[in-house]
Amino acid sequence: MRVTPHPATQPGLRVPVRVWPGWGLRLSFRGVEVLIAPSAFLVVTMHAVAGWAVCGVIAAGARTALGWPTPSVTGLSAVVVFTVCGLAGVVAHEAGHAVAGRMLGHRLVGVRASAIPAVRLDYDDLAGWRRIFVSAAGPVIQMLVGGVLILSARAWSDPSSLAGWETSATAVMSLALPWPSRSDGGKIWRAAIAALIGRTSR
Repeated sequence: MRVTPHPATQPGLRVPVRVWPGWGLRLSFRGVEVLIAPSAFLVVTMHAVAGWAVCGVIAAGARTALGWPTPSVTGLSAVVVFTVCGLAGVVAHEAGHAVAGRMLGHRLVGVRASAIPAVRLDYDDLAGWRRIFVSAAGPVIQMLVGGVLILSARAWSDPSSLAGWETSATAVMSLALPWPSRSDGGKIWRAAIAALIGRTSR
């Protein structure tokens, strides 16, 4: 397998190469470019709205109809807890990709916080089991975080528990769905099919 380094990591370049295109708040930490795009605030807003809907509306109805216990946190505090826990799952997802790549000997060169968060390692592309391993690591770690949130909650109706279910469901969809092709699931399906075709053609 041929691994091509990312241009930002190639020696001898006098002009800095941006890892991420586009505009936003651009930071650098130990050689890692961090881009906080404006759409990142959209993600925070979406989690907050989901927290209001789930913790305030759905959970209230479930307490009445199903006899769910009263959560330990309610109101605006519940929305904040749900949002923070949900975003923790997103951070864990991307950290899983970075750690998996590091285990294969690749260095993290970029982190993007946006509507579609991502990390970039010092390679252009991977194939075979390496692609499957790196792509699957993010959703798997996110599911583990969701499980911890669910198990550590005092009651099923607590916002941390509800955020855990939302985090786990998002991870499962990211892992299993083959579309879009650049998603984790799409990359896993493409790598698995390519490996299968390669074996059958021998």
